[in-house]
Amino acid sequence: MANFTHRADLARVLFLLVVAVLTFVVIHFRLYEYISIDFLQQQREAVATFYQENILISWVGLFVLYVLLTGLSIPSATALTLFVGAICGLGSGFLLVALASTIGATIAFSIARFLFRDFIQRRFAKQIDVINRGVEKEGVFYLFALRLAPFMPYFILNLVAALTPLRLRTYYWVTQIGVLPGAFVCVNAGQELGSIKSLGDIWSPSVVLAMLALGTFPLLMRICIHLYRNAIVKRN
Repeated sequence: MANFTHRADLARVLFLLVVAVLTFVVIHFRLYEYISIDFLQQQREAVATFYQENILISWVGLFVLYVLLTGLSIPSATALTLFVGAICGLGSGFLLVALASTIGATIAFSIARFLFRDFIQRRFAKQIDVINRGVEKEGVFYLFALRLAPFMPYFILNLVAALTPLRLRTYYWVTQIGVLPGAFVCVNAGQELGSIKSLGDIWSPSVVLAMLALGTFPLLMRICIHLYRNAIVKRN
């Protein structure tokens, strides 16, 4: 038991060290500026040319970055998803976000469960209690609903869910299914934003529709889930 505790403490120290080093690198080299829509608009042609000439390298690099940021619970998923959509397009961008976000979420889930259980228990006690009751009552369907809820930040759900009875593989496949609709909407919105060449393009029909979908889709999905659940209850 003592050896396990020692290894856990060492793992926490190493994890915090990695986070500290990565944070320093990001801030020192201002890497966050390279995943913003502003940067994309200023360097649109150069970014597009580099991606077309180095598709595999660019795709893998963005994939690793997405997994890294999500796995470390850094709240940057929305901005990075829009950026991926603008660079990679709908098909390739959707595949990247759907896979990378799920893998990153599972890593964050694992880190929270095995390294920072006590801290998260104290910090998010109320949220954990609510989710535990929901999981006990509705099972994985409740987690799926939370993935579509606009009020639950993605990175917080990864951390809080780690203290529920959910098994790791169950969390993975429910998350994989749950992120698909939102990933599609966000990547599509990013693709439309990437096509903006002037201020007048901001109000083009395609961009406006993409942004409306981005804002209303989670609410619509919640309504659909509520109606579906009520239909099952009445049927039973």
